[in-house]
Amino acid sequence: MKLSVEAKVAAAVAAGFIALTAGAMAQGQTSDPNKNATSTMSQQREDRQEAREQRGDHREARDQREDRRETHRQREQRYQSKKHKG
Repeated sequence: MKLSVEAKVAAAVAAGFIALTAGAMAQGQTSDPNKNATSTMSQQREDRQEAREQRGDHREARDQREDRRETHRQREQRYQSKKHKG
Protein backbone atom coordinates (compact mmCIF):
# COMPACT_ATOMS: atom_id res chain seq x y z
CA MET A 1 0.00 0.00 0.00
CA LYS A 2 1.39 3.33 -1.06
CA LEU A 3 0.71 6.40 1.13
CA SER A 4 0.62 9.91 -0.27
CA VAL A 5 3.02 12.56 0.96
CA GLU A 6 0.10 14.33 2.70
CA ALA A 7 -0.81 11.15 4.61
CA LYS A 8 2.80 10.69 5.72
CA VAL A 9 3.04 14.31 6.91
CA ALA A 10 -0.28 14.02 8.75
CA ALA A 11 0.89 10.84 10.48
CA ALA A 12 4.17 12.49 11.49
CA VAL A 13 2.39 15.57 12.87
CA ALA A 14 -0.06 13.40 14.82
CA ALA A 15 2.78 11.34 16.27
CA GLY A 16 4.54 14.54 17.32
CA PHE A 17 1.47 15.83 19.14
CA ILE A 18 1.02 12.50 20.88
CA ALA A 19 4.64 12.52 22.03
CA LEU A 20 4.42 16.12 23.28
CA THR A 21 1.16 15.44 25.10
CA ALA A 22 2.57 12.33 26.75
CA GLY A 23 5.69 14.24 27.81
CA ALA A 24 3.67 17.09 29.32
CA MET A 25 1.46 14.64 31.19
CA ALA A 26 4.48 12.77 32.53
CA GLN A 27 5.92 16.01 33.91
CA GLY A 28 2.60 17.01 35.38
CA GLN A 29 2.91 20.55 34.09
CA THR A 30 0.22 23.14 34.67
CA SER A 31 -0.29 26.22 32.55
CA ASP A 32 2.53 27.84 34.57
CA PRO A 33 5.59 25.53 34.56
CA ASN A 34 7.51 27.85 36.92
CA LYS A 35 4.79 27.52 39.55
CA ASN A 36 5.09 23.74 39.44
CA ALA A 37 8.89 23.90 39.81
CA THR A 38 8.57 26.33 42.69
CA SER A 39 6.10 24.06 44.44
CA THR A 40 8.46 21.12 44.11
CA MET A 41 11.39 23.10 45.49
CA SER A 42 9.26 24.42 48.34
CA GLN A 43 8.15 20.91 49.20
CA GLN A 44 11.76 19.72 49.20
CA ARG A 45 12.72 22.54 51.56
CA GLU A 46 9.82 21.65 53.83
CA ASP A 47 10.92 18.00 53.84
CA ARG A 48 14.45 18.98 54.80
CA GLN A 49 13.13 21.24 57.54
CA GLU A 50 10.98 18.45 58.94
CA ALA A 51 14.00 16.16 59.01
CA ARG A 52 15.98 18.79 60.95
CA GLU A 53 13.14 19.18 63.39
CA GLN A 54 13.11 15.46 64.01
CA ARG A 55 16.83 15.57 64.80
CA GLY A 56 16.24 18.07 67.56
CA ASP A 57 16.87 21.36 65.77
CA HIS A 58 13.16 22.14 65.94
CA ARG A 59 13.27 25.67 67.36
CA GLU A 60 15.88 26.97 64.97
CA ALA A 61 14.33 25.13 62.04
CA ARG A 62 10.90 26.55 62.89
CA ASP A 63 12.28 30.09 63.06
CA GLN A 64 14.10 29.67 59.76
CA ARG A 65 10.97 28.30 58.12
CA GLU A 66 8.89 31.21 59.40
CA ASP A 67 11.53 33.65 58.13
CA ARG A 68 11.49 32.02 54.70
CA ARG A 69 7.71 32.10 54.58
CA GLU A 70 7.70 35.78 55.45
CA THR A 71 10.34 36.46 52.78
CA HIS A 72 8.26 34.47 50.29
CA ARG A 73 5.15 36.48 51.20
CA GLN A 74 7.02 39.74 50.70
CA ARG A 75 8.38 38.63 47.32
CA GLU A 76 4.94 37.44 46.24
CA GLN A 77 3.45 40.80 47.22
CA ARG A 78 6.12 42.67 45.23
CA TYR A 79 5.55 40.36 42.25
CA GLN A 80 1.77 40.85 42.38
CA SER A 81 2.24 44.60 42.74
CA LYS A 82 4.51 44.73 39.67
CA LYS A 83 2.19 42.42 37.76
CA HIS A 84 -0.81 44.69 38.31
CA LYS A 85 1.12 47.87 37.50
CA GLY A 86 2.68 46.55 34.30
